[in-house]
Amino acid sequence: MRRRLARKLQFKQIQQEIMSVSSLPKDLVTQAMPKQRYEDIFASLVQSNWPNVIFSLVMFFFFIHSFFAFVLSFQPLAIGTDGRGEVSDTLTFVKLFIYSIQSTCGIGFGSLYPHTIWANVILLMQELTALIYIPMFIGVVYNKFARPKPTAFLEFTRHCAVHLDKDEKTPILTMRIMNKKRGSILDATVQCHFTIGVGVDRITVLLPIEHSEVVFFGGVWTISHRILPNSFLANMTWTDLDVGDAKITIIFTGTDSGTLGMLYHTHTYDIGRILLGRRFVPCFRPNGGDTKIMDNTLLGTTVTDRLWERVYKNDEAAFIPEQVQDIDSALREQGSTRMRSLLDQ
Repeated sequence: MRRRLARKLQFKQIQQEIMSVSSLPKDLVTQAMPKQRYEDIFASLVQSNWPNVIFSLVMFFFFIHSFFAFVLSFQPLAIGTDGRGEVSDTLTFVKLFIYSIQSTCGIGFGSLYPHTIWANVILLMQELTALIYIPMFIGVVYNKFARPKPTAFLEFTRHCAVHLDKDEKTPILTMRIMNKKRGSILDATVQCHFTIGVGVDRITVLLPIEHSEVVFFGGVWTISHRILPNSFLANMTWTDLDVGDAKITIIFTGTDSGTLGMLYHTHTYDIGRILLGRRFVPCFRPNGGDTKIMDNTLLGTTVTDRLWERVYKNDEAAFIPEQVQDIDSALREQGSTRMRSLLDQ
């Protein structure tokens, strides 16, 4: 339990470091940082795709046994060719290569076997090498199969909606997540990050959300952020979002109840995925009597928020899209000025 808590704290620290540098401009060049290409070969193979993994394992396998066949070719008389202890100096490289594979993989010596001390020393080196790379092969293949794809256990809504609260009339930014696994996800947490700005002034802000942690996540999770006066989104117009190339990133972490492995997924919404004046419909519908069933087809279905239309019918309030489709240069300049004032604060 202590190890799991320590790994979770370390993972959160790494996650915060990643988000803190994610706002760096793409044209930024770092110098005096050596490339650590072969520092962690196992992690590189696990993160790579299947064709690269299979090609790398096969090439490594042929390289190792070709090396030992090359070493044995210097003394071909060290290998016996039949059961009577006779040797032959006409062994080809292919036969020595086959002998190396048979002796290492535990198939048996067959008609080729070690005949001298030199051949037994080489055989010992082969077995020690096999103790290293065969478990690594098994570990890579197992982790590739056991590592779940994010799209296999989670489904995000294509859009995020903004509607008004019926009681407080406060704008609420909402999006949904659905668990597609048969089992529950334990200790699920969600973070909502808002990124805006241009060039080196691009910043990332953590938006507080309601119910950011769930002990058992087995159905649909609605993520909501109230745009209160102290929210970073308060008093921000649609022009500010468009000029600043705003993006909303959702970071999901949890533990698989079946394998107890950590699950991690991120999903990003750009400005074109924000629906104003819309609210998500309930995913549960009556099934007769007092029972209800969850309809997965209603995950991303939205309807018009009537309260939003009544409040912002003829109002140019914050977080309202402009009535015109094309934003002229004057509006863009106004948005850039607004963005600089936000960054100065």
